[in-house]
Amino acid sequence: MPSAHAGLSLSDEESYKGWRAEVCRFLDAEIDRSGLSASLQEAIRYGSTGPQASRWRAIVVMEVSHALGLCQQATLPAAVAIEALHCATLSIDDLPSMDDTAERRGVPAMHRRFNEAMAIQASLWLLGASRTLMANAAAVAGCSADDTARLSALQQRTENELQLGQFFDMMGTLGKSEVDTERIARLKCGRLFALAAQVSAWLRPSSGAEDGTSAEVIATLDAFGEEVGLGYQILDDLEDIDEDAAAATWSASEDRGRPTIVAQFGREEALRRVDHCVERAFAALDLLAVTGHDSGPIRRMTIAMLGRT
Repeated sequence: MPSAHAGLSLSDEESYKGWRAEVCRFLDAEIDRSGLSASLQEAIRYGSTGPQASRWRAIVVMEVSHALGLCQQATLPAAVAIEALHCATLSIDDLPSMDDTAERRGVPAMHRRFNEAMAIQASLWLLGASRTLMANAAAVAGCSADDTARLSALQQRTENELQLGQFFDMMGTLGKSEVDTERIARLKCGRLFALAAQVSAWLRPSSGAEDGTSAEVIATLDAFGEEVGLGYQILDDLEDIDEDAAAATWSASEDRGRPTIVAQFGREEALRRVDHCVERAFAALDLLAVTGHDSGPIRRMTIAMLGRT
């Protein structure tokens, strides 16, 4: 991802670095306690704790939890849960029967480093760990039974949305219109960022829909997260396609004909759309500020993540 622009302080960068390390340590400890074979533990670590991971989804959780006045250490399990889910989907997407990706973050994909069976088993463990960690986070936060059930349903719905986005991406069951291309990007990336953005609101007391203020905060954070996720997906696609491919037509795209905004509209239009994502994300944060929450650190994080001013 692009580096941070003006407005990001050294303390911000150190904070992000610290949370990335915390997520890795937390995941590493969970793997140690799993009781799995050494070889499977090695595969899980390979796919989830490598230094190449950006951990932006977890950082979103931590920054929003701070803005909402929650103890960040208490929300760390939820941040790790989202990262575990993300890592699982990456390993699954890389399989030969899916995207058939040889490398991930500059190193061999898990199925290339180990084998397909090991990659599947590691992904299954990460999915299960994600659900367990999210339930633990709700228990530690003292969530009501209703809010815990809503959070579990939200996580399940997010998993379904990720799967649906990947299905549309692979099978070409949607068309190639602008609306279809953006919908796939929102499903594949935007919805997981939306979960990351709003999960802290669910971990507060009285966060259910019957609480008007909390429901408004949750809806605002959901909108913010989805816009950030869409922008992030566009930038990720830009990194995967060189200048010539980015300016090419859909059918000439190097991305195996897959529907991406970059391949369809070119680099300049893609960057313009990232700017629009930032604008819409900041508009959502304006609504968050109305409810009395400091959105300044979240804005700086957004600039750092999307590399736009």
